[in-house]
Amino acid sequence: MPISTGAGGAMQRTPKAEEAILLARSAEEVRDYLRQRAAGASLFDPIGQDAEAALLARRERLIDLSLAEYCLHRETARELFERGSDDWPLRALVLSNQALAKSQILGRFPLCLFEDEDALLSYLETISPDDQWVLFSNPALDESFLEGFLSMDQTWEAIDSEQRLWVLDALAGNAKLQKIRSTQDHEDGWGWYMAGKPFEAAWLLIEKLEPGTETARHLAKLLRDLPADSYKTDGIAEALVRWRAIGEDALADETNRNAEGRLSDFQEVRQAAARLLAGRHDAKPRLFIDSDDVALRCGAYEAASKLDEETLEAAVKLDGDLARLHLIRNEGLWRSEKSRDLLLDVVLRGSEGDEPRWEYRRRERHYRKEYPTWFEGEEYLEPDERPISESSIADVVASVTGDPAIKGIQRRLDAVEDRQRSVVWLAALCLIMLAVLVWRT
Repeated sequence: MPISTGAGGAMQRTPKAEEAILLARSAEEVRDYLRQRAAGASLFDPIGQDAEAALLARRERLIDLSLAEYCLHRETARELFERGSDDWPLRALVLSNQALAKSQILGRFPLCLFEDEDALLSYLETISPDDQWVLFSNPALDESFLEGFLSMDQTWEAIDSEQRLWVLDALAGNAKLQKIRSTQDHEDGWGWYMAGKPFEAAWLLIEKLEPGTETARHLAKLLRDLPADSYKTDGIAEALVRWRAIGEDALADETNRNAEGRLSDFQEVRQAAARLLAGRHDAKPRLFIDSDDVALRCGAYEAASKLDEETLEAAVKLDGDLARLHLIRNEGLWRSEKSRDLLLDVVLRGSEGDEPRWEYRRRERHYRKEYPTWFEGEEYLEPDERPISESSIADVVASVTGDPAIKGIQRRLDAVEDRQRSVVWLAALCLIMLAVLVWRT
């Protein structure tokens, strides 16, 4: 049951009154209150840390779990985190707490769980795979912590070399590294600038990491949906030559993947880098589109701001479903009805694989939700249910009538028609001659 804090015009309760009422509630009601409080978490707390301490003193399992997930004070979180060394569900909820970071001025998450940085580093040295996954999946991670780790600082060095790569997988699914930073989300330019530092550090891993099969697999996953948001790109282009498959077996596997409409892990890294480089305001995407490297072409298909119908057709003809998949990921092609028609008619239709169709549906639903004004007045239909646009109908007619096989059939039909016409004339002549003979007799 939610607890009122002055709704309906009633006088707002004092913090002490609010705390007293909360402490008299059942565990289920306490959980509801803590969840609502966390949803609006800020530096102001209507009840304070003493109330959380009093709730902890009740030693009720549901309350402890709820505090782990929704507490706003570092003292509470730290006690539960330490208690959770023998209680992983409790510790996991502390590590996934997203409200705690919003209520701390100093000691950002996860540093606020520890006495100091040395204690944090000691924890990372022995962190379990389960803790690691939950921690690095939390979008409440502080920007400075993320930047430091991705810049390969002490936090990177503290984690086992193999486990670091799995951290990249966890970060690949972290919403904080998937959302394009916006000035609307920050109170000032400094906040916006700092929000971009983790992206910059992540892209620079292309330069800093030593290429290898496992490294390529994990780095490719991190970069797959990472926004192309970095100004430090000078060394990335030069580093791409190192991210290549080596050996006959690896190259054969790469060829097979490409034939199936997929890139290899090394190609995914190069594709992501090309997406970053080709999307810069001063970039020349044509250089990437004309490349002999399919990975670089795919990066440009996804990032180029202007792609005409001729370029789309050439891309699909050259790279098939690989081109389709990456063109569908080009946000610029979703912004207008005209370019969406091209995307549907030129790119999607004719695909032999399922992945481009799945990607098309996923992207369309995402853009309809995020940018509904792009689709104003348009009814949603599944791609296969939509009529071909008028321009595409004309193209289909032209391509069909111009096909050599169709022309051959047409010539045969014309010949048959000529023979039929001759038979008709001969029959008519016979009838005339018969009529003349009858008339004479």
